[in-house]
Amino acid sequence: WVQGIAIDSSGNPVIAGFSPNDTRYYSYLAKHDAVDGHLIWEHQGEDEPAAELWHGSFGMKIGPNDDVVFVSSTKEQEPGGFTGRCFIQKFSGREGQPQWTQRFRPKPGTADFSHSMDLDREGNVLVAGYSSDGHQDNTVISKFRALDGELMWSTPCEIRADGGNRPSAILVDQTGNVVVCANWRGDDSSYEAHMLKYAGTDG
Repeated sequence: WVQGIAIDSSGNPVIAGFSPNDTRYYSYLAKHDAVDGHLIWEHQGEDEPAAELWHGSFGMKIGPNDDVVFVSSTKEQEPGGFTGRCFIQKFSGREGQPQWTQRFRPKPGTADFSHSMDLDREGNVLVAGYSSDGHQDNTVISKFRALDGELMWSTPCEIRADGGNRPSAILVDQTGNVVVCANWRGDDSSYEAHMLKYAGTDG
């Protein structure tokens, strides 16, 4: 299942999505030549241990040097059932080799799912996701360093104390600050749309 497409600086398209194996899903990325469409490189995540993904949890962008960043959520078996963890991989735009992999969970005992992502000018990765304790979902915004995927900061999206919320979109502006849209849902099934802005330096 192809979930997204992006164009590098030479016009070559990169597609990304999921490749199924029975009922499990793994990452799939491929770069094709802009002139005749021939395959330049591809990556199949099935060869990576413990990288089964939640189908539909997805984001992909091309950053500086045409490097490709793929964001999803791992599907992990733990006592009591399956849980999720934010999953990020950065690939070399030239050869398609993974440069680093990051699996992130804000705190123990929660299931965490990525939803949307963007890159700043330096290629640092901004991810909007949500953390669930089994009763309520809460949006979490996190920034990861372009060089090695290390966490730079992570902050909850404080909308309202009552009800839960999930993100719908994230964008980085020209100064590196982060704008997030999130949806709040109350117990009576009412909804509110919220837009929040964060400092890109420290969240």
